[in-house]
Amino acid sequence: YLDKSKQAILNNSRDNPKLGHITTFGGNPLATTGAVGALKLLGKVNFDNIEKRGANWESKLKSHPSVKEVRRIGMFIYVELETPDLVSETIMNGLENGVLMFWFLSVPNAFRLSPPLNMTEEESQLGIDLILKSLPQ
Repeated sequence: YLDKSKQAILNNSRDNPKLGHITTFGGNPLATTGAVGALKLLGKVNFDNIEKRGANWESKLKSHPSVKEVRRIGMFIYVELETPDLVSETIMNGLENGVLMFWFLSVPNAFRLSPPLNMTEEESQLGIDLILKSLPQ
């Protein structure tokens, strides 16, 4: 059971807007609290470092012989290979090497990378090394 103040908050979100307590993005107290936390963390991120790391990863990926194309925004990276089979091989190699990668569902011969923005330089280097190791030779 909720105390009166918490019950009043719940009642308010139920009726203002109508059924507001069940929407995912419409002011749900849990979702908005999570968003505030994420925004606070983003305020501490050094975006210049992210861009430098992204450019470094892009350069290393582009230099790999099995990579056909690389596109990126920050650290959200698209990597295209010649065939879907090579992508599957890369993703499975990644799992064996401890790296989680995933297919682009709309482009069967590409996979995506979205590493954490708050990784250290050492973690960044380890991550790209493991990804390069996972690519077909």
